[in-house]
Amino acid sequence: GIYYFIGIAVIYLLGENIFQSVIADKNVAKSIYDYLSTRGVGLIFTCLSALYGSFYISINKSYAITISSIVVLVSNWILDIALINGNLGFPEMRVTGAALASMIASILGFITLLICSFIVSKPKKFQLYDFTQFSFKEQRSILKIAYPLILQMFIAFFGWTFFFLIVEKMGAI
Repeated sequence: GIYYFIGIAVIYLLGENIFQSVIADKNVAKSIYDYLSTRGVGLIFTCLSALYGSFYISINKSYAITISSIVVLVSNWILDIALINGNLGFPEMRVTGAALASMIASILGFITLLICSFIVSKPKKFQLYDFTQFSFKEQRSILKIAYPLILQMFIAFFGWTFFFLIVEKMGAI
């Protein structure tokens, strides 16, 4: 968790300068910064959704993930239409609109999984919201198990950035 927040803080504080120094086209650098700084907030909810997803799979109630995925898909699609090109009475936001649409869709997906936790899973039975004590030992064991997923999310988050850096360095076709 702390590494995620450090990464997001670096993007917010230094990202624009880093991208401006690495990318020749200043408009592309600004677009990358705008996207990542907006989308980064939504990744918090994506991580929380992954936690709930793991829980639902473990109790054999994966249909909650399907419901959440449909909410994310439909809301992202509608918000992309509205925010990227300024339709449905919204202002045109281009790249920032795409990031904002994804962020809002992630939040809605998380809220869907949270609501499902009260409807589907009987929170008391699984002690979902029973926060009695914090255990560093438990957190360490959870981190050991979750590390591959964290790494995968990191790669997914920065993979497209590196791809566009490479394409940008190639120049015009």
